[in-house]
Amino acid sequence: MSEERRVPDACFDTLVDVIAAPALVALGAYAPPGQAPKVDLVHAKLTIELLRILRERSDGRRNEAESKRLDEMIDGLQRTYVAVVKKSRAEGK
Repeated sequence: MSEERRVPDACFDTLVDVIAAPALVALGAYAPPGQAPKVDLVHAKLTIELLRILRERSDGRRNEAESKRLDEMIDGLQRTYVAVVKKSRAEGK
């Protein structure tokens, strides 16, 4: 018998995670098993911008925990993006 996968709750945190996941992949944080991470700065930048739009459009409708989660995700992705860009430039890519 196979194990059933748990489906996350449909909530604001899950929405943030679903939007942010492609950015993490695009920044090289994750890769399919057996494959090297691939960096796609254009896709990462787009995904970060989508999270910024979500923050702007949901302003005043999030609770404190949701705002903190969203802000931390955007800040973390932005820091990672800058680090990846700097590394790319240092390697001459």
